[in-house]
Amino acid sequence: MSATTGRAVTASSGDPLAEAVELTRRLKLPHIRRHLVELVPTARAQRWDHAELVRVLLAEEAAGRDATNLRTRRARAGFPAGKTLHDWDAAASCIPRPTRTRSPAWSGSPGGRTSASAARPAPGRATSARRSGRPRSRPG
Repeated sequence: MSATTGRAVTASSGDPLAEAVELTRRLKLPHIRRHLVELVPTARAQRWDHAELVRVLLAEEAAGRDATNLRTRRARAGFPAGKTLHDWDAAASCIPRPTRTRSPAWSGSPGGRTSASAARPAPGRATSARRSGRPRSRPG
């Protein structure tokens, strides 16, 4: 007899699949319960080993719990899910306007460094060709 519920686990008197579903409900195994009804007939038809069926059901429960935990953590984190730049309201932004409109230095905009100037080595620096001992190519 169980110490907490007062119910004893007895031998199967009815449909074993229905009893297994009820036990998964009592044990709070929702992912096994969801897959149990479809996997047991498949396992019988394909003559699976009992241990293989248990392994597959436990793997489904573990995967389901992992997915549920991930969804719960993301919801509790309060990430702005589904938001895009089109949803952004510039008037409600706390970022000062001059900062928002300034172009990044790498964009090639006026006042910023262009890709050609960014690729040129700084004056006085040796290039990889000179360091490796190869002769520099000269414009001709």
